[in-house]
Amino acid sequence: MPDLRRGHLDEVIVTERAATDDLTSPRHGWVQVNICTPVLGVDRSTEQFGPRELRILYWGEAALDPAQLPAPPDYNAEWERTLRRIKRFIDQYGHSRVPEPYHDDEGRLDIIVENLRWHQAGRGGIDPGPFPGVDYAADLDHLAGWDWGLEPTRGGH
Repeated sequence: MPDLRRGHLDEVIVTERAATDDLTSPRHGWVQVNICTPVLGVDRSTEQFGPRELRILYWGEAALDPAQLPAPPDYNAEWERTLRRIKRFIDQYGHSRVPEPYHDDEGRLDIIVENLRWHQAGRGGIDPGPFPGVDYAADLDHLAGWDWGLEPTRGGH
């Protein structure tokens, strides 16, 4: 079975979820699909599966035209906003130990900072972290007042 905790599937089998096989007039250019995996003992290398040989993991929708897909996240821009938030906190409180459950006008900051420290300490495993492809560690290392300790302050600043 694929490891679903990693945010991706090693193998994906997509089947139509429509009541009929007519996919020529899907609603708004999307088609409902089942995301499946073969049941235990079924040969995964086959091109077709028989009745009861697949188990549904998720239901979803697939775009028939790639132009309908949303733009991919801009992790660089998201990181720049987050770095400004962390710098504002440090400028205000003189340290980077964001307390639980601290939030600013853009939402929870404590969870983001904790996640950054967690991944930098190697505890995220192979997960790419909150900003894939961004060298956030270098930016934070150059930020006055930043430290990599894992324990946030409790109940105060």
